[in-house]
Amino acid sequence: MAGDLYSIGLSGVLASSAQIVTTGQNTANVNTEGYNRQTTSLSTQQNGGVEVGSTKRVVDEFVNTQLRSDTSNYNYFDSYYQQGAIADEIFSDKATSLNTYLNNAFDSLQSVNSDPTNTGTRKIAYTDLKNLVSHFNELASFSQDQTSLVNEQLTSNIDIINEYANQIADLNGKILVQETVGGSKANELRDTQEDIARQISEYLDIKISFDENDLMELQLGGGQPLVLQTSVNKLSLSPSEYDSTTYELVLDFEDYELGIDTTDLGGSIGGLMNYRADFLEELDRQLGQQAIVISDSVNQQNRLGLDANGDYGKRIFDLADITVSQSGKNSSLIHEVDVRVEEGKASELSTDTYELIMTSNNAFELRSFGVSGESTAPARFFDLDQMEKTPDGYFSIPGIGIELKLEEDVKVGFRPGDTFQFAPTSLAAANISLASTSGDDLAMNAPIQVERSADNLSDAKISISSVSNTDADTSAFSADGDLYRFAPQGIRFTSETSFDVLDQDGLILAQVADAKNYTDLLAQAGLDESGYDVSLSSKPTAGDVFNISFNQSGRHDNYNGRAIADLQNKALVGGSQSFADAYTSTVARVGNLTNTAKTNMESSEVMMEQSIARRDEVSAVSLDEEAVNLIRYQNSYAASSQVISAAEKSFQTLLNSIR
Repeated sequence: MAGDLYSIGLSGVLASSAQIVTTGQNTANVNTEGYNRQTTSLSTQQNGGVEVGSTKRVVDEFVNTQLRSDTSNYNYFDSYYQQGAIADEIFSDKATSLNTYLNNAFDSLQSVNSDPTNTGTRKIAYTDLKNLVSHFNELASFSQDQTSLVNEQLTSNIDIINEYANQIADLNGKILVQETVGGSKANELRDTQEDIARQISEYLDIKISFDENDLMELQLGGGQPLVLQTSVNKLSLSPSEYDSTTYELVLDFEDYELGIDTTDLGGSIGGLMNYRADFLEELDRQLGQQAIVISDSVNQQNRLGLDANGDYGKRIFDLADITVSQSGKNSSLIHEVDVRVEEGKASELSTDTYELIMTSNNAFELRSFGVSGESTAPARFFDLDQMEKTPDGYFSIPGIGIELKLEEDVKVGFRPGDTFQFAPTSLAAANISLASTSGDDLAMNAPIQVERSADNLSDAKISISSVSNTDADTSAFSADGDLYRFAPQGIRFTSETSFDVLDQDGLILAQVADAKNYTDLLAQAGLDESGYDVSLSSKPTAGDVFNISFNQSGRHDNYNGRAIADLQNKALVGGSQSFADAYTSTVARVGNLTNTAKTNMESSEVMMEQSIARRDEVSAVSLDEEAVNLIRYQNSYAASSQVISAAEKSFQTLLNSIR
């Protein structure tokens, strides 16, 4: 019995000692980051006494999983917001607003309209147009600089993740040795491993599982393996297949690389990549869209007038060529697709990316995608054999504002599946430049002049109602600055509602027997291809004659200048917004995205803090609790020692009785 009592007391001492050690370990690590408090389990022995079980970490995997998820969400929105706030500050500043430069430019054009002969106002207008171009370049430069900065941050973050992944794999090896060979629980190593996993969740959304040896395995949110036992698949950035300046996230499996869908990456990397695409790329393309529309509309209108020297107007702005990239898997890398903005159709442009997939040597499928990769319209199919070609070999693509030309290797030809990509508005704002060299290039004057005959009996006055084309090949205007001999140059009324259209020699080109009104008389006569038209202010009288001639005298009537200035208020961007409204929408989008990210950041921070509190409630060390436990275990130790003493006395009494 004394032996049994001694064993019981000894087991109690050992049990209390083990619990005191555990309590001491907890107390010592109260400030250790990532430490989970531990407990030592006890169980009753069948023959009396207590058996010391294992010392385990107190963790709740559900709580830890939620903490990693909330940490990932917070860092996603935080990284997005921190970058967006920089853009918001710049674009919301009135001093740097593009609209300020737009207003200055068009106000100057109005000043030129007031006196088209004034060289000084033309110089000011030229300077303001130059400043507008420079500001487009500066705003686009901000977007490019931000993209470079984001790429640098992504590279740094990925390096950190790879280092953390290596540490987790290394810890797996140490845990395996300690728990299988050493026979002891690797609690501290597992704490370190779990804390590293939490830190990884700051950069990426990850999933954690454990294999048959209870070793940690890491997968990305999409299920791709990052850590398996002691092996690591490294993350890296790789140039996009179609754009070497855009980097995509890939997972390296040594033998091959796997592209990672960035839609639901989470963490700061997900935030940065979505900011780069959804925020910066769309910002750059919206600015590019506005730059192209302004350039195209002003250029087209300027061509319809005469400049200060009496010459046809030329381009005021220049745009860089649209970059077309092809897949490295194409049948021949010699093949090319040339794309350009269709003149006069820039209002049809969107900010989409287009993918052209050849279906035969002379036919293709055209798909469109937003900056985040989502489809924006059903695929369209084109057969170039059924389409009309421009003199320089381009084909117009209806509805999207572009023309394209296929440049093939004549020996091979295009093959089905050959793929090309282009985004017409990408980098357009960065590459817009001024083609004009002085304010004299502003074609403010009409290319024709009109007048009523002095012998007319009515008070009707003639005016230019439109000038739509001055191209020598497709209009009544000649290349040397005149009207062709057989162009409409006179209108003779034979009654109040009938008239003849005359050429330079007075020959009748067309007759109208019943004019519906006195607007666009040449169109009513079926001569609208002339490139110009005229209207009357009131009812004419039989015998009234109205003359049309080329503006040889260079009469400064500001007709075309007013048309250029009127572009400011037309819904040309996307066919629905004025220049100013489009930029205002861009600024509003920047602000909305930033504010939304801020709101989400703040709410996700609250959720993360709540998860931290729940985790601490389960796993953190409480000094008060440990102090109570220490007293309890010390008392238990002392009591068990007394049991041993009692056993010794009983045994001694037994020995004495035998003697």
